[in-house]
Amino acid sequence: MNIEQKIENAVQYIKEKTSYEEEKIRLVLKEEGRYFEMQNADVDMDELIDHLARKTNLTELEVDTILEKELQYYEETEE
Repeated sequence: MNIEQKIENAVQYIKEKTSYEEEKIRLVLKEEGRYFEMQNADVDMDELIDHLARKTNLTELEVDTILEKELQYYEETEE
């Protein structure tokens, strides 16, 4: 499965497990990818959540929930 398909499946999984709109989920995942591209060292999750909340205009709780469900999806589908 290619990366685009994995991301699409993750978006659908998060959408099913939360009440968040697909657009918000995609925005968080997109900004998360950008954040990781800019980092050269370990990522502090609190900083990541703060950064994503500012960039997406979502609450820290919304961002945290989306990231948790993303992680859960990848853990459940790990090959």
